[in-house]
Amino acid sequence: MKFLLSVILFLAIAASVNGHGYTVYPPARQQICVSNNQNSIWWPSDGSGIVDSWCRNAWNAVYNKYNQNPSAAQTQFVQINEYAVLIPNYAQGLPALKAAVPSNICGAGASNANAQFGDKSGFSIVNNWPSTKINAPVGANSVNITFTWCATAVHNPNSVAGQYPGCSGSALFKTALTLPARYSQATIVARYQRIDPAGECFINCSDYYSSSCNIMNNPTSKVELRFQCTGLTNKDTFSKSDPQVFVFSQIGDLPPVRVGNTEKINNNLNPQFKTPVYIDYFFEISQKLTLSVYDIDSGTFDKDNDFIGTANVGLASIISSPGSTFKSPLKSKHGHHAGYIIVSAEIIRTSKQRLSFQMSGDHFDKKDLFGKSDPYYTISKNSANGFVQAFKSEVHMNTLNPVFKSVDLSLDDLTGGDMKRELLFSFYDYDSIGKHDFIGSFCTNAEALVSTPNKFALINQKKKEKKSSYSNSGTVDITRALITREPSFVDYLVGGCEISLVVGIDCTASNLTPTDKNSLHYHHPTIPNAYANAIVSIGNVLTPYDYDGMVPVYGFGATIPPNDYKTDDCFAMSLDPNNVYVRGVEGILDVYYRNITKVDFSGPTCFAPIINNTARMASESNQYNQKYTILLMITDGEIMDMEATVQAIINASSKALSIVIVGVGNANFDSMVQLDGDDGLLSNSTSRASRDIVQFVAHRDFKNKPFHMLAEETLKEIPRQFMDYMLGHGIKPNPPRQYVPQQMPVVVPEVVAVVQPVPVVTPVVANESAITSLPPPPPPTDLVQAVSTLEIDEQPQPAETDDNVQQQQINPSDNSNNNNNNNPIVSLEKAGIVTSIDNPVVSLDKPGIVTTPENPVISLDKDGVVAVEIPPPSDCVEQDNSTTTTTVSVSVSSSS
Repeated sequence: MKFLLSVILFLAIAASVNGHGYTVYPPARQQICVSNNQNSIWWPSDGSGIVDSWCRNAWNAVYNKYNQNPSAAQTQFVQINEYAVLIPNYAQGLPALKAAVPSNICGAGASNANAQFGDKSGFSIVNNWPSTKINAPVGANSVNITFTWCATAVHNPNSVAGQYPGCSGSALFKTALTLPARYSQATIVARYQRIDPAGECFINCSDYYSSSCNIMNNPTSKVELRFQCTGLTNKDTFSKSDPQVFVFSQIGDLPPVRVGNTEKINNNLNPQFKTPVYIDYFFEISQKLTLSVYDIDSGTFDKDNDFIGTANVGLASIISSPGSTFKSPLKSKHGHHAGYIIVSAEIIRTSKQRLSFQMSGDHFDKKDLFGKSDPYYTISKNSANGFVQAFKSEVHMNTLNPVFKSVDLSLDDLTGGDMKRELLFSFYDYDSIGKHDFIGSFCTNAEALVSTPNKFALINQKKKEKKSSYSNSGTVDITRALITREPSFVDYLVGGCEISLVVGIDCTASNLTPTDKNSLHYHHPTIPNAYANAIVSIGNVLTPYDYDGMVPVYGFGATIPPNDYKTDDCFAMSLDPNNVYVRGVEGILDVYYRNITKVDFSGPTCFAPIINNTARMASESNQYNQKYTILLMITDGEIMDMEATVQAIINASSKALSIVIVGVGNANFDSMVQLDGDDGLLSNSTSRASRDIVQFVAHRDFKNKPFHMLAEETLKEIPRQFMDYMLGHGIKPNPPRQYVPQQMPVVVPEVVAVVQPVPVVTPVVANESAITSLPPPPPPTDLVQAVSTLEIDEQPQPAETDDNVQQQQINPSDNSNNNNNNNPIVSLEKAGIVTSIDNPVVSLDKPGIVTTPENPVISLDKDGVVAVEIPPPSDCVEQDNSTTTTTVSVSVSSSS
């Protein structure tokens, strides 16, 4: 297989731009890596903090090239807008580009860490780069996209497609582009050429594939494939081949797609590869694998590499073979024998457990002549083909007593979830030149590791066989080890995390007055308007996770009588600034319909005030008080305070908050899309969001679709945004809340007569004498709202009085308890609500339970006995915690 230049497109943007920037859509490789804030390029210095494997592979390619120099590897991640090369003779077109960049095209030819643009060759390596899916009609030979470039240095632009908040001080340049439909991974090489004497040129690589439909269900499981080859044909004259395996998967009649590759092993015709390839396994679908072996000479995957051989095998055949290991001959392009490939499969079980541990070494053997040792270790797991490396630690220089960093590994990846699977810990003395010296090793398993305190002796078998007095080559102490399970979004909900909803409703004049039948706020007697539709669809999903069901509802963009001279960008939809809460979806609809006609629609459309207000309301979630807030904003037009809104979102990204925006009507919503973080984290000239917290959906896109799909699309990013916050703040799920069975309620007969004054009820300290039943209360005389039905839990009467529960029989006819003027008079005004003359409103939290502002819980026990439970003192303490013309040439390369 070779990469060929299949299409060359010259696209001119009518603008003057200083070129610096990157491809936004389809996203450039370096932008994909940088946009994931989980990828830490600064620490640890060995790149192990980079969570995306393709980004980590790019790091390692440069890191290892310069003897594990982190600063050399970091440049390609830091200079994402500086993938540049100078081509003074750019007017000669593509030949000039090829001459200037003969290799490492995706790194713009930057292959020297000490040169102007550093070494960015990591982004040209053969890698499992994520590809952008571009939908194509069935049978289509081409696809149309809006190719988008974010210019980070703009000078005197003549035509700017739109400001782009995802890139500091930028302009967004768009151009229509037709690409060939490629049903396997293809690479777009985009060239942005400055028309100036220096000929500065910027090159980005983006990966894509075309798809006509979604045929895949959830995979049955994930499979890890490991490879080794024997007797490979030698393709080199003065040395041996440098083999590397590439894996392609084909489902049905669809073209094959590359799913991964191993590392390259130098000068070896019998390589055993350490890098696995992971693939989703679908039991109900035939999956054909093509295993191709190449001799990699140039360091990149191109036509200069020599094809050794290929094998075709079904994934099911590998899995069902004894030991899930399959050996197949390799055939050259002429059909000749080219060696053998052995592939082993292992089902990755999804226990979602993680093994965390920390270790230190003591008295390691001295291996360096003029120093001590530079120890590091590897962890290998036992497999059908022996031990295979699964992890490599950092190196500690010049010490015999290293203290290694804490390690956190997926138990599924490490042992397949098997706590007793054998693990081999091997310790080495790192040498920058030559072979690393073996110090010693020990075998154990995950179960033994967590049985701390634990100490292991390092054994070097060769030394042991030579010296009878040999004891060990040092010892290793496991200072901390534990098994944890990867938390999921649902784990937090089960553990009691509360999801709170806040609603913001657009009341600007562009909606038209609510009495106008063309108004987006028009209240049709039978058909809900778009605002009500969004409230019901999304509110019904979220309100069940809010324990008290109380939702603050705000309006914006209207004047509120009598202050008709000023537009209010954040007002209570109840029109009472002291009472912004309503109960549930019904309450939201009620306050919306009731008051939308009472405000004077105005403008402009400003988002920042409500976002800032909600950010202040959003609880600072911690381990013991887990809360997350979702702000639903429903609007009909473009944002007029974009700069302030961007800053408000950036500030709010550190809060336990997500923002979902539903656009109603047929307005231009480009500004909304820019706020969505799908193309990278939101930023401005001074700051950058810590995470993506915005999702935008246009209501019109769901007009003729099932009702539930609006909420599904609007809320689909919430779990990821939620997890980013919780994991980023070290908050783990709390234990599941315990279910407490409730007794069946007793229904009190209907109250009709209302004639007598309501007696005073005063809880007092009970004596230890027996408590008798209350006599029936006399009918009340003063008129109050009748209670039709009141359900009260029947509580079992305790056999004896607890120290913390003080009980007293209350006799309504006994005036001895009613003489104190400070006693509130309590009346049942309607079912479940108790008010007093001192004005606090006391709510029945659940049938039969009353919570007062003074904090005791009053239980209405059987036969009218009132028990006052005074909570014991808490032992918990709350913790604080210049001008040019730009020409764009785009070439598409793919496999053939």
